[in-house]
This record gives sequence, structure tokens and C-alpha cells, in this order.
Amino acid sequence: MNIIRRDWINLLLLLLIAPILGSIDFIAWPRRLFDLREGDAARAMTFLFLSAIIPFLVGALSSVREIVKEAPVCKRERTVTLKIAPYLWSRVWIGFLFALYHAAALLAIKMLAVDFSYLGAAEIAKFYVTLALAAMSGMLWGLLISALAPREEQAMLLVIIVVVAQIFFSGGILPLNQLSEAGQVLGDVTSSKWVFQALTTAAQVKTGTCDGATLSDCHLPGIQAYATGAERRVLVRTIDERFGDLFGTDIYASWGALALLVVALYVLLFLFQKR
Repeated sequence: MNIIRRDWINLLLLLLIAPILGSIDFIAWPRRLFDLREGDAARAMTFLFLSAIIPFLVGALSSVREIVKEAPVCKRERTVTLKIAPYLWSRVWIGFLFALYHAAALLAIKMLAVDFSYLGAAEIAKFYVTLALAAMSGMLWGLLISALAPREEQAMLLVIIVVVAQIFFSGGILPLNQLSEAGQVLGDVTSSKWVFQALTTAAQVKTGTCDGATLSDCHLPGIQAYATGAERRVLVRTIDERFGDLFGTDIYASWGALALLVVALYVLLFLFQKR
């Protein structure tokens, strides 16, 4: 904490990176994005997809240099008394604190940019927890890369590979059911898939049975802008073809998967740092 506080420029960047990236929401999305009449279901899903990627990116970029930049110091102090667990926890717990801050900053900006008044306090809390888990997993991915990379320059290149994998296997670019078996396995071990699912559930993008002639019981952004049941069914079918696997998922199961990934990443981090 003393090191972070002394480097006030780096501290300022750490505090501003989430608000700066989150501010894009003010120019990218209409205020009533999730409204049943004025909203847009496809854009709403894109909004949630980016909401899953940005906290991961913030967490990874803020931690990817933390170990590799101190490699000579760590090696020297290991010969004296330094233990692996407290050394890593001195980074991890501060990373968790920043993850909580980043999630709060991103959520506050999203609530200012997009109308979430249709959600209750419980759904907003679920949204926040999901963003925090995304930032925490990104932070641990960054630390893991930092422990693996011989130099800082290589760490920055490796984080690009990890972020691209998070984007590709999240279900936001290609439907998960269209990926090969290997792609679906990779999706299961990437944080963004579970974050995207959890955000979709928390935001209640699609609710109701979506049956009947007029689909009057189907709640989907923009569906009431269509006058006939046939037009509404086309909208529902189009959204289901791309994102059907995400609707109706158990948010607690997604959180559990994220928690397991966080634990697994820390175990790998410990092993690689000990190496």
C-alpha cells in the first residue's frame, strides 16, 4: 500500500481506468436501451457482452506487471525469509480491493448512462457482484501472466492473447452451441462466459414464457415496438438463435464457476511463482 500510495501517477491511473472506460456507455447506448418499446434486444446483449469484458480487462491490465517487475527483488528475498503465500497475498488482497472499486465505478456509470429502473435492489446487487468477480478473475489472470513472463514487455503481449480468448469464447461473438467441443471446453474455463451469463440473468433481458399469438407475456427489449405477433416471433427467434443459451441460466451456478476459476488461478499462480 505504501508503494502504491507513493507512486501517485500510477495510483491515479488505477482509479481512473474504470471510470474512463465506463464513460463510453454515455455515447454508445441509448438511455432506454432495455425498454420494452424503445429498447433494442440485440444492442442490449452487446452492452452486456462489453460489460463482461471491460472489468476483466481492467483487472488484468492493472496487475499484469506486479510480479514480473519485481523478479530480481523476489529472488533475492527468497534466499532470506520471504515466503510465497504472503508475497502473493500482498498483491492479491489489494487487487481484490481495487476489483471492488472498479466494479462499483463501472456499475455507477452504467446506471447513469442506461435506465435500470425496472430492476430491483437485489438484481442491482447481483449485477455488482458479477462485475466484481469479473474484475477479480481478470486480476488473477494478470498476476498469473506476470508470474510466467520473463519480462514486462512479454507480459503485455501475453495479456492480449488471454483477453482475445475471453472475447472469443464468451458467447458474445459466436453462439456457444456453434463452437466445437474443444471450443466449448475453452468457454467453460474462461471467466467471460460465466460473467456474460450472470449479467444476462441479472439484467432480466428476456423474461416470461414468450408463448401465445401476440407474445404479450414476453418481456424483451423493443418487443412492444412490433405491432403483430408474427413480427414479435421473428425478433424472439433471432435473439434466441444468437443468445438462447444465456437466457434462464442460474446466476448462482455462474458465480460458483467464477469462484472455482478464481481459486484455480490462485493455485496455478502459487505453483508458477514457486517455480
